Amino acid sequence: MTFSDILRTHFDAFVAQYSTQLTPAMHQAIAAMLRCRTETAQRSHWQCNECVTQLDCPLSCGHRNCPVPSSSTAMVCSFSIAMCLIKSGSGLIL
Repeated sequence: MTFSDILRTHFDAFVAQYSTQLTPAMHQAIAAMLRCRTETAQRSHWQCNECVTQLDCPLSCGHRNCPVPSSSTAMVCSFSIAMCLIKSGSGLIL
């Protein structure tokens, strides 16, 4: 379970209890973390030149307070495509 999962689960209760103490910057941080690596997040598209392998990876929000490292998604996607390229001996289209 991630911090974003906990935030999603308890969001309504959290806002009800702390709404008067949340600043606009806190609201922006929360909104970014709730979008982090979801279907509404921006995506990175990776494709192997030799086969039909394609990856469409959701990006992290990149907010400085988000516990999800912004480089980890790209690392996972690039590693997966690199393994595909090693098997096929080809190049990569980004």
